[in-house]
Amino acid sequence: MLVAAVLVYAAVRIGFLYFSLQMAPTASLRQAVNQYSGLLMAMDELLVLSAVLGGWAFYNALESRVRNGRTLTGLAAASFAMMLIAWVVIVLGTGRLVYPVNGLPTITDDGLQAAVAEIYGAWHMCDIMLGVFMIAWAGLSSRPLWKYSGAAIGLAQILSTYFGQPVKPIPMLIAIVLSTAWLLMRGVSSGVPQPTP
Repeated sequence: MLVAAVLVYAAVRIGFLYFSLQMAPTASLRQAVNQYSGLLMAMDELLVLSAVLGGWAFYNALESRVRNGRTLTGLAAASFAMMLIAWVVIVLGTGRLVYPVNGLPTITDDGLQAAVAEIYGAWHMCDIMLGVFMIAWAGLSSRPLWKYSGAAIGLAQILSTYFGQPVKPIPMLIAIVLSTAWLLMRGVSSGVPQPTP
């Protein structure tokens, strides 16, 4: 489950990064949303899937550690919980951009900029919390390779979200690739698709 969650989440992150790059060339934010509504719908649904799979994998990992007399650190649990909260904000916000809800129209032009800002603000928190989660998970490992590589990539993940928009896409894409690769290799190396050291 962890492998599937990580791969789907990487696709969602790349999709939202691509949409952010397309907002500048278009004449208006409404035009960008209308033009890429299909992409936003797909990313919205995939993020729900990723959250369910990721939550399932996290629960299994927690249960496994408790059975073995170990616990996850508070930092790992808190950062994952914060990511879940941010995912809900992103899913609901993106849904309101492209889906009529209970017969209500999608967000009008007056509220569009605030809605998009809220979505990308939540992504900012997700990127930070993912880095914190990776650092916390790496700290649970007794193997120096996972401990130090996880800490370094987690820190890079956090820092990448602070770059200005003109240069942000490149470090963000690098962070997505590195964090995805680390999470996949860490999951596979543990012998089961869940975060145990």
